[in-house]
Amino acid sequence: MNDWMILLRLRNVKNLFTLIPFVSVSLSLAIFFYPLRSGTSEVDALPPLPEVPEFTKVIHPNGFDFSDVEAIFLTAGAPARETLIDCDESYNGLVQATQSKLERDRGLREMVQKNPIHYHWCFYSKILDLHAQLKKEQFLADRQKKVVGAFSFLAPLANVFKLEYNDTRYLRWAIYDYQVLSTWIFHRQMVMAPATVDRLLDGMENSRTLYREPSQNPGVSSGSVLEKYNLKTPERNEAAGSSNPEGPLPEAVPADQPLDDLPDIGDGW
Repeated sequence: MNDWMILLRLRNVKNLFTLIPFVSVSLSLAIFFYPLRSGTSEVDALPPLPEVPEFTKVIHPNGFDFSDVEAIFLTAGAPARETLIDCDESYNGLVQATQSKLERDRGLREMVQKNPIHYHWCFYSKILDLHAQLKKEQFLADRQKKVVGAFSFLAPLANVFKLEYNDTRYLRWAIYDYQVLSTWIFHRQMVMAPATVDRLLDGMENSRTLYREPSQNPGVSSGSVLEKYNLKTPERNEAAGSSNPEGPLPEAVPADQPLDDLPDIGDGW
């Protein structure tokens, strides 16, 4: 190959490298001005996220040890145990006012609908109160009465949280504690009935979906049970709304459906 041809090729390569910066600047300007020339408008800002209801923020025990229950009352924002001594006063007044189990069930659902956070803390506080009372009682018959009396409130309350919010944690804790006490106090082993197992498994499918707005109409044909008997309960103190990351919840169970009866000692729950 002649020398002049080699020199010509080297000169062309050198000119190519000198053009690279100009090409880069041209492409950048084209990319920058293209949206303006094409008439593209700005993207609208996303709507704000819905406020998370306060009920979803309440803390639950990490396990089934009583120290786990005591620990939640040591967290920030937890109410003092002394303020929850009479947290079941409204329900006790309803029990005194009516012998109808259906009205008691409806009334308890109204109470939880008005203030689920209050009855969340009430549930766990009453479990601790029960075990403290059992340590003080000397006679077995008195201990048995304490257990039956406490679970006549804890059992329907746990079922209300399952029906209203699809939350089985209260029901699981109530069943666990009742199994322990049935062996300790009544000297019988309690075995869960198949229907109870079905309710627990049904709730575990949506275990992270812990809140839904309670039904606006509690289903009481004759009006509010609480108003009928002039009963007061702490008002709901959380923002309205719902949070459901796992899709729509199942349809609410009609409020006129009775809750499960308190089981006989030794029988399946």
